[in-house]
Amino acid sequence: MPALPVEFVQQLAGIVPAFAKDVFYPGPHALEFARSFSARPHTRVHAISAVDPETMFDCRIVMTGVHDAPPTDDEYAAWSRTLSKVGCLLIVGLPNTGTPPLNELAERLSIAGLALYRHCAVSAGDAQHAEPGYVAFAVHGDYNPLVHARELLQSNHAGWAFDVLSQIPQELLHDPATRAHVAAEKQVCLLAWDRAGGEQGRLERFFRSQIAFYDAVAHAPHVHEVYLCQGEFWRRVGDESMRQRLLRSVLLASRHPRIEAMVGERADNIVKDDALIPPVWERPAKLPRVLFITHPRPHYGLDVLYDGLCTVLGDENVVEYPYKATLHGEKPAELA
Repeated sequence: MPALPVEFVQQLAGIVPAFAKDVFYPGPHALEFARSFSARPHTRVHAISAVDPETMFDCRIVMTGVHDAPPTDDEYAAWSRTLSKVGCLLIVGLPNTGTPPLNELAERLSIAGLALYRHCAVSAGDAQHAEPGYVAFAVHGDYNPLVHARELLQSNHAGWAFDVLSQIPQELLHDPATRAHVAAEKQVCLLAWDRAGGEQGRLERFFRSQIAFYDAVAHAPHVHEVYLCQGEFWRRVGDESMRQRLLRSVLLASRHPRIEAMVGERADNIVKDDALIPPVWERPAKLPRVLFITHPRPHYGLDVLYDGLCTVLGDENVVEYPYKATLHGEKPAELA
């Protein structure tokens, strides 16, 4: 077996799923590996010489390339039987040890009723390795991360549930509705986590929710759950007006009885709030002329405002200074 630095083993411990309670680790630096979980008292690390045959593991680590021969189909099947229903096989393919390629690994796993879930490339210290290594996560073929996350949420482990949802591979999120639904589930977990955690760590949870919100609306802008969740987070950080703006956005974009019922009596108040609705434009006999001071770099707020003024007043009544090519459909000088 190639010599592995302690740092590699500690990094390996860092990618063990947060929910894992029983972890089997057969590799080197076992003591350092176990110490890496000092902040996770719920996690128990089992050494190769002290395994209860009845224990079902939430994470079982396999080092391929350790022996002369790669793991057999029978070994993969035996390891599969030791995993809990939501457990994962964490397969470490060490660099330059003749570990099987990922496509071959996926075929071997499927024979044992497992599925290659996700993977990442790894290095074990020597940057000159000709063959890359990997860490691959395999799960039972019927594993459903959404169901798993909901079970964790219902058992008051919102942070673990969020971690499960965050680890869903991107290739499973190509469908816009699915991507938005997963984002909404993340936000629900973050809100539950925030209720339990209080003010400590709230801003971090808020920004994580913000990332999920923007990801969802970029793919499915009318999914109202993400607006409701992010609105609640804005309220929790002390900005009620931003919550109302988000609710107003989704209500105006998709005026649906079910959405109005979810918002309740606030719906009409939000839509009709005088502070949120601009005054009616009454075109005067003589239109004003506006000098618009621009910034040379793209600016979301100013550029949109300039376009709106041109629409209302006419291009001839809005003069920008200095001249900004991008406002007129031209490429900036540095890109011409």
